[in-house]
Amino acid sequence: MTAPVEVMKEDWTFWSVSFVMPSQYTIDSLPTPKDPRVVVREMGNRKTAVFKTSGFHSEEKMQKHAKGLRRWIEPKEFGEALQASIMVYDPPWTLPFFRRTEITLALRP
Repeated sequence: MTAPVEVMKEDWTFWSVSFVMPSQYTIDSLPTPKDPRVVVREMGNRKTAVFKTSGFHSEEKMQKHAKGLRRWIEPKEFGEALQASIMVYDPPWTLPFFRRTEITLALRP
């Protein structure tokens, strides 16, 4: 498994999960998914605001910290805050107080 794993709410019922691949891989060297619901795409660089936290992640936690990030970045004019996501760095068996989780907001410059 790769880290981080990004979890993003696409609509009211659908969450997308993205795996960040190490830099030695290219879009052409990744295996072809067997499930047609799995899409391999290159995202490229992006600007984000990040809040580092620990413990379990949830939609409520993401919304709470995304709201705080929006308030923090607004006067700094870093760019328009777009969609929030959760970046998970640790395997599920990691004790909650050792988990590294980040709440991110994509920014449009």
